[in-house]
Amino acid sequence: MKIIEIKKKIPKFLIIPLIILFSFSTYSGLNKLKEKATYDITHEYVHFSTISSDLIHELQKERGYSSGFTASDDRSFLAELKHQREKSDKKIELLKIFLNDFDLSVYEFPIEKSIKKLLKSLSKIDEHRVKIDNKLLSSETMGYYTDNINILLKLIEHLVTISNDSELIDFTQSYIILMKIKEKAGIERAIINRVFSQGKLSNNEFYEFGELVSAQEVYIKNFKNIALQKHIDIFVNRIDTDSFKEIEKDRNLVYAKNQKNEILSSIKEYVGYGGFIHNFKNYVIRGKKKYVTAVKEQYNQLLEAIEKYKSIKGVTKEERDKLNIIKGVFSEYMQGLPKITKSYEDGGTISDLDKIVKVNDAPAIEALRDLTTHIYGSQVDWFKHATYRINALKNIEDKIASDLHVLIDNRGRELSIKIAVEAVIMLVILIIMFILVEMFRELMESEKRLKRAQANTKSGSYEYHVKEDFIIWSDEHYKLLGVEKNSIKPSFEVFAAFIHPEDKDIVSQGMQKAMKSKGISYFDYRIILHDHSIKYVRSSAEVIKYNKKSEPLIMVGTITDISESKKLKQEIVDTQKDVIFTMGAIGETRSKETGQHVKRVAEYSKLLYVLSGANEEKAELLRMASPMHDIGKVGIPDNILHKPGKLTPGEWAIMQTHSEMGYEMLKNSDREILKLASTVALTHHEKYDGSGYPRGLIANEIPIVGRVTALADVFDALGSDRCYKAAWELDKILELIKEERARHFDPELVDLFLKNIDKFLEIRDKYKDDI
Repeated sequence: MKIIEIKKKIPKFLIIPLIILFSFSTYSGLNKLKEKATYDITHEYVHFSTISSDLIHELQKERGYSSGFTASDDRSFLAELKHQREKSDKKIELLKIFLNDFDLSVYEFPIEKSIKKLLKSLSKIDEHRVKIDNKLLSSETMGYYTDNINILLKLIEHLVTISNDSELIDFTQSYIILMKIKEKAGIERAIINRVFSQGKLSNNEFYEFGELVSAQEVYIKNFKNIALQKHIDIFVNRIDTDSFKEIEKDRNLVYAKNQKNEILSSIKEYVGYGGFIHNFKNYVIRGKKKYVTAVKEQYNQLLEAIEKYKSIKGVTKEERDKLNIIKGVFSEYMQGLPKITKSYEDGGTISDLDKIVKVNDAPAIEALRDLTTHIYGSQVDWFKHATYRINALKNIEDKIASDLHVLIDNRGRELSIKIAVEAVIMLVILIIMFILVEMFRELMESEKRLKRAQANTKSGSYEYHVKEDFIIWSDEHYKLLGVEKNSIKPSFEVFAAFIHPEDKDIVSQGMQKAMKSKGISYFDYRIILHDHSIKYVRSSAEVIKYNKKSEPLIMVGTITDISESKKLKQEIVDTQKDVIFTMGAIGETRSKETGQHVKRVAEYSKLLYVLSGANEEKAELLRMASPMHDIGKVGIPDNILHKPGKLTPGEWAIMQTHSEMGYEMLKNSDREILKLASTVALTHHEKYDGSGYPRGLIANEIPIVGRVTALADVFDALGSDRCYKAAWELDKILELIKEERARHFDPELVDLFLKNIDKFLEIRDKYKDDI
């Protein structure tokens, strides 16, 4: 008889989960220590970022004053520029002092090269200031400020990569986006200030202006998507001011100037070479009607262009006056056209014709030049409003930075507390491990007792001559049956009288199998002795001799009392059940749920499985396996598992991994219970309509045990208090289950559940949570 090797099977359902549990606990503790270190270096980098942000702001203001100073014809902005340079120098010095003690080696990203480049560039700031003082402004000089600001922004952007904290990442991203908005606003301030100061707008300036405005709108949209609501509210309140509204008005002037320039260009085409005047003179010289037609057509086009210009919103009286001057000049030409035609008809000479129309073009040319080279409607407050906007953005930026410091400080304190708690949890785990090891020791003792019982058991043997139909029993065979050797004559009929009526088919099928298979057949069954006691026995049967026709001649076999072994194996099975229940309870304890929850879900699952058509054996197996449905939660971090509020998308994604983790813990076992438990762990969060996780299975793609446990688990969870919610009333629970029919839950199971709700409520009342 093959002996069951308990030592090979116990580790698969006891030792391995223990190791996994301890490993996850250790991993969680180490992660918290690592996370604490990450928050410490994040805190230091936030300090670096705020200092850098302050320097960016001062450089932006210096760039703006420099642009205003060089674009003006007088000494405007000179006093402001001098004062601003002093403020910039102080921030540069503050950054240098900070960098003396700043440990760059703790960061995984390369920043040393960028910092060296920044410091080298900042050392040359006075060279550029001299050029600005001499009004030698160039793209290189203005680009100097922008380049340094961009280096600082890129350094600050590294802040996002340090931590995996989703809230901290959103904080830092909104902080960085706001700085980018402010930088684009600063460049816009410089460009438009120069445009208003000089009264002209080049194509390059207009395109750059458009890109800057578009970039700010995109950044603002991104900011509103990720920033905290309180920061969005501050931002919205700040931009709803008169200065921000004036910004929009001035921007519209720039957009309108570009539109006006296009119209003025068309006017120049209408009246220039090949245009109105050219065709008018050709008519005077040649007298051909085609020139008259062209003059009239171009005059109409000119009038349309002038009216189109006037229709632009915000056109000033001065612009209208100049447009009227242009219109008046060319109207004089048109008034003389009939006279020239009549002169031609009367036979006048070119000299005579030339004297008829004498128009002074100079006022029209001057008006056209003024309209082209000036921007009308500006109140020359652009720099004031643009600076207000930049300062307002800086105030919001400082508020976010302050909140960011507070968040990191709080996270650090929380982690310190959690690390201490983790140490206590590790101690608890060790105690649990000690208890389970003691259980293992007891199992080993059971195995030893089983081996001793097997060693002391006398196995009977028999030899059966098939053709002659007689059988020989060994002495031990008689002893096993509890009869004297000479009291009965051995035969199958005599032996059949000892076989338990319910097991006669087992023996018959075992013998037939041996005769047909040409191998050893083993079969367990019960015998009833004369004193009415029952023994469990195991028989073997093997045909050892065949005739030429392959017909069996002699069969041999053994019969062994396995009653003690059967009893010990039952003890092991019961112990396995206890261990599985204990492991399931550990998973629930991690999420601060009660052992009664485990029992209720187990009993609900068994009842519902039976109602669905499963036999008692399968239903009992599910009852034993279902407590392991949430074992994967041992791998979920405490800050997510015990979070009282709603989880973020990132946290929810981590929480969902507990199904896969539970499956991975259990899937490699060859124990039927643990294999079933792995399936339950994997699929109890799948939904009938395919919206569940982790694999999005639909309807019957979900194993029936997963569908059963899903309904049982949700029914009990809704009726129980949790860290994130209070228990629901029964009516509300049943209403939700009805609503989720064919969505979350198998519709047939829901119908069975509701039809038999009284039975489920009996289970609930029987296993109430301790108060």
